[in-house]
Amino acid sequence: MRFVDDQDPIGDLARDVRDDAEWPEFDEGVESLRLYNEYLEDCGAVDGALEALDDAWHLYQNRWAWQQRQRQLRELKDIRAYCDLEDLGVRLYLDDRVRYRGREGTIADTAGRYLLVLLDGEQRPTRCHPTANMEYETNAGWVKPPPRPPFAAAPGRGQ
Repeated sequence: MRFVDDQDPIGDLARDVRDDAEWPEFDEGVESLRLYNEYLEDCGAVDGALEALDDAWHLYQNRWAWQQRQRQLRELKDIRAYCDLEDLGVRLYLDDRVRYRGREGTIADTAGRYLLVLLDGEQRPTRCHPTANMEYETNAGWVKPPPRPPFAAAPGRGQ
């Protein structure tokens, strides 16, 4: 089953579906989405679960988006590991709030080992090294990671 290893709301939903013996049978049509929504609502699911279902359904309908998402998840995992961000309490997901050079924004995408941050009030994202001039919002407040050297290109991969 896709997404069960993802550490985000869609991954949470995928694991719940996998473990739920009562989950309705799959059907290619739009009726399945309606049926799944009704099932979650009847189970008392939170809004986040319903949003994750909607997101997962749209990813299923659009394979390109699914491939992009897989790329983003791989790159975010690589960035987290290289920069030791989890040790600082930074989970690092798309839509996380960050500060770049003191300006707040949202992680909009990845570009290899770099983050594309949509700064508040801007229309285009800025390419940012994940530790240079960056701060991350965590449950404990804003965290500034220690600097890391620029990335070296891995064989067969761009920076």
